[in-house]
Amino acid sequence: MEPWEDESRVVFWRDPKFVTGSPLLVAVHRGEESIIQRLLELGYTLDAMTVSFSIFSEARSVPMLLRHYPIITPSNDDSFPDNLAYFAVEVGDILTLRLLESMGHDICTASAPSDWQDKRTIFQRAVEKGQREIIDFLLEAGANVNEPADGYGEETALQLAAKNGDL
Repeated sequence: MEPWEDESRVVFWRDPKFVTGSPLLVAVHRGEESIIQRLLELGYTLDAMTVSFSIFSEARSVPMLLRHYPIITPSNDDSFPDNLAYFAVEVGDILTLRLLESMGHDICTASAPSDWQDKRTIFQRAVEKGQREIIDFLLEAGANVNEPADGYGEETALQLAAKNGDL
């Protein structure tokens, strides 16, 4: 058993899975809201890695809690990183997509992180994964069904749907 899999053990942030993280990252990963709140009050800084872990947390209220605090991003604009919408689609998390949209983010323009091969938009990825609820939500938000992907394949969402037999 890995150290971070033992729920009875307090995970130290230098354990292998969290070596680049912080106590705040560990608390977010575990979904421990009271600890998250306390660490933020003590001045721990949110970064893109910690916020992305919040999407994968089993505690669905964690992203809602974090949105009230500034986030250090590479552009220093204190906003959720753009690729969080893409990560939310990857795990089928419509709540985070709604949260991002309510914060004023244009979720329809988000695309795959730069190191991903297919460079699909989040709408294309939702279609590819067959996530009907997310597809409907993104259509209401203004997703472009005819936008081609930027990389490998360059298929539109309609082409992906046809390929998957979803038309």
